[in-house]
Amino acid sequence: MIRVDPRLIERARLSLRSMIQDYLLSPEYSIGLIDFGFPRRTDSVTRKRYWDADSVSLRFHVTKKYTLDELEALKLKVLPRRIGQFETDVIEAEYGVPLLAEAPSGPRTAPRTRLCGGLGISAFADIYGTLGGVVRDRQNGAAMILSNWHVLYATRNARAGQPIHQPILRSSGPRTPIVARAARERLSVPAPGQLCLDVAVAELVDPRPERWENLQLEVGRVTGVTGAQLGMQVVKSGLTSGKTFGVVTGIEGFNKMTYQGNWLRLIERVVTISRYPLDRSTALVSMPGDSGSWWLDAATGQAVAVHYAGLRDGTRAQGMDMQAVLDALEVDLA
Repeated sequence: MIRVDPRLIERARLSLRSMIQDYLLSPEYSIGLIDFGFPRRTDSVTRKRYWDADSVSLRFHVTKKYTLDELEALKLKVLPRRIGQFETDVIEAEYGVPLLAEAPSGPRTAPRTRLCGGLGISAFADIYGTLGGVVRDRQNGAAMILSNWHVLYATRNARAGQPIHQPILRSSGPRTPIVARAARERLSVPAPGQLCLDVAVAELVDPRPERWENLQLEVGRVTGVTGAQLGMQVVKSGLTSGKTFGVVTGIEGFNKMTYQGNWLRLIERVVTISRYPLDRSTALVSMPGDSGSWWLDAATGQAVAVHYAGLRDGTRAQGMDMQAVLDALEVDLA
């Protein structure tokens, strides 16, 4: 794990904020995500691409790297090689938030007497995601489940009170029990000064302690909260891919995401997670249906980020900083 001076991270955070209007939202560029992390290099001998875990840069994530002629034809500007004290890097990637068309079978989609992280849940039939874990409301202590907006609300028409089902709800099967009801979210209308995050909480219908536990299936207990650090090994328990590992390669990101066709949202405090070990693994990091799962520090069991998106081939994932999520939703780990 690379140790980066906190003052350098703060300067990078300020630089990224200034880059939102100038680059991320500008029609003169074609950028989906900006963050701070490991650059991609090309080995001069083998010509293989690799993550340079010994250096850091401000990173532009684009859906396609264009040639100079293509940029000119599209009337797009060339991205700078340096911004202030930081080198820049351009990474080709297209991130999305796909939900499952068909859910897997097994213990994650079966009835369970005690709710925990890693189980499949549904707001609507045939729309599935992952129960991240149990939290408590800071005001009244109510027990809640925390997951993504696009899992617990799923549509802009959904409102507080929306029922959440476990096991998952299939249109071809029987109705399943309602275990929670949506309470609040932070994607559609964040309060002034609040972050825009693809997260939501739903209050448990039966909040008795014997009905839930602080556990991530196949991973173990959540021991607390910590910030993501570059090079940190992380692990999550997702509905589709199960227990998977990754390594943090980007932090402090801003992700321009489109929901439901044309609803543009700017997701903040994004953590980018790549395969572990770097450049030597062929294992998947995440799959559709893992949305809402929690990334934990593999060494300590502390929660690092809430998973919400990734590459369609499963080799890279995005999460949102866990402490920022808890503060935005005004909850704490149960």
